[in-house]
Amino acid sequence: MSKFEVNATLEGFQRIDFDRKPIKKTMRQIGQKVQTDARRLVARRAISGGGDYPGRDAGALYKATKYRVSRSGFLVSIQPRATEGTIKNGEFYPGILYYGVRRGAVRRQDRKKQTGSGPWKIEPRGNWTVDAAESRREWAQQTIAEALRASLLVK
Repeated sequence: MSKFEVNATLEGFQRIDFDRKPIKKTMRQIGQKVQTDARRLVARRAISGGGDYPGRDAGALYKATKYRVSRSGFLVSIQPRATEGTIKNGEFYPGILYYGVRRGAVRRQDRKKQTGSGPWKIEPRGNWTVDAAESRREWAQQTIAEALRASLLVK
């Protein structure tokens, strides 16, 4: 899947002492908002086409899209997790949706590039998590900067 980053820096400090709790709380808030937006993008009950966001049938993809804050609290990841509904025939279904499948594609034993360059069997769908994060980029940067300012410890 794709990678998305938001960075905020404070200049003029060599060593910064700060409290991690406000930052971790802010990262949880960002994760919750982006998760809500990402789930909203895949909540449409319709058959999706190439380039569209996946449609919702049973809701497995909707439920599997979750956020997780790292132990240190400086990173939040929003992605579809491997659950019962997202593993189909031994394959990770969100990956199939993102990359698509060509007709006649055969998995090789040596795991090199698959053969088969026919028409699409499943056309690649839009990346709902990255698009949801991108729509919240500016807000996330401002929120992180405020949390960093609030967490500075003056000694």
